[in-house]
Amino acid sequence: MLIKIDCPDEDYVKQELREGHVTFDDDAPYVLTIKKTNHLRLKNQLIALNAIIYIESFSHDIIIHTKDQDIKVRVSLTELNKLLNDDFLRISKSIIIRKDQIVHAKAYFSSKFRLTMSNGDEVDVTRTYYYLFRETFEL
Repeated sequence: MLIKIDCPDEDYVKQELREGHVTFDDDAPYVLTIKKTNHLRLKNQLIALNAIIYIESFSHDIIIHTKDQDIKVRVSLTELNKLLNDDFLRISKSIIIRKDQIVHAKAYFSSKFRLTMSNGDEVDVTRTYYYLFRETFEL
């Protein structure tokens, strides 16, 4: 049987499968994916979720702002949002933040917030996401 397993090499499932009668191949017709993980796998990149500060979109070009670098990928923000865990919150049509990376939040007129992230960048919570943001942080 030929399968592709979409998880880090050190994952115990992959190690257990290797000891059995399974051959790994990236072109295999079957793909085994671990649903909950601490990493985001995009194409050939593995990004630790706890390294992400926020994610912004420019059409289908995504910039993932991490502690160490900005990573550019080509995927829709909606699809990317489905891969993230509850540590993340969408705050506008073009931005997803990691909730624990907010350093400061300032309320603005017309139902908006301006957030300062841990890297010093400022992002806006738009009116559409205003009430979700307030509810999430019990403001």
